[in-house]
Amino acid sequence: MKTLINIGKPTALLSFALGTLILILYLIFPKTSFIFDTGLMYTLIAFYINATLFLILIICAILNSKYRGRLFKSASVLLINIPITILYIIIAIEFTI
Repeated sequence: MKTLINIGKPTALLSFALGTLILILYLIFPKTSFIFDTGLMYTLIAFYINATLFLILIICAILNSKYRGRLFKSASVLLINIPITILYIIIAIEFTI
């Protein structure tokens, strides 16, 4: 259970770091469709992984009262990337236009 509790923060940080790197590369090389396509694919894959982990953490929190608070906290860290992802998508679209 402790491994599950501690997985939210590193997953969120890795998602943020990779997303930021892809956005920076796109802003540096805007004419490269490969980077844009990679960013879109990454966004979908990261969403799937983060959403799956979020649901697992929430279900475990509901079923395990001993670690409920820590599991909810770990799950909530994953939610921080949602507004960041939306902002990055807006930046990429505006930069393309």
